[in-house]
Amino acid sequence: MEKGEVTDNNKEIILATIEERKPQSLEQLTQMLRESYGLAEAEVVNCVMKLQTEGAIRLGTKPLRSISFTGYLRTRYAFWYWLTIAAGVLTALILLTVSGNGYPWTYLRSCLSLLFILFLPGFAFVKALLRIDDYSTAPAGGFATIQRATLSIALSVVIVSVVGLLFHYSTWGMSLTPIVLSLLAFTLAFATAAVIREWLYLRK
Repeated sequence: MEKGEVTDNNKEIILATIEERKPQSLEQLTQMLRESYGLAEAEVVNCVMKLQTEGAIRLGTKPLRSISFTGYLRTRYAFWYWLTIAAGVLTALILLTVSGNGYPWTYLRSCLSLLFILFLPGFAFVKALLRIDDYSTAPAGGFATIQRATLSIALSVVIVSVVGLLFHYSTWGMSLTPIVLSLLAFTLAFATAAVIREWLYLRK
């Protein structure tokens, strides 16, 4: 079983604890479950959110208000962050270390390059700057998914063009390594800013 996975047993434990011990906050509930059953913070949060979605419990306040930043990173709400980091780092490593000659590397490098250039920088930028309006469907932005994806692609083209232009007039020139590392740093920086911003929003 993966850490943070919601199970029927965890649901029963949490419902019984709420009924018998009546915790006043998620933080208090997490402490009780950690001491009594060894459940991790992420497991409790994911299960509480699942129970709320199913209508088994009702929360008067935001359930993630008391969660720590490291605990938030282990919830399903931060999955996009880890996926972005993994995709960016993996693509950068392949572009810088793997030759594009021969099957299947040519196709793999091409697909990852398109993702790296046409989506990831803009996606991280959009996540960091757009308003966080809809908590109930996880922190996102006020835009629909298709609109956000389109905006991410458009901004990625702009960002990559600006980075390329800057390197064209720099001492490094238009070489692969500095451009890839710059785009990776840009993506990681804005993705990290976005996940911190989401966490701070949920604690208000």
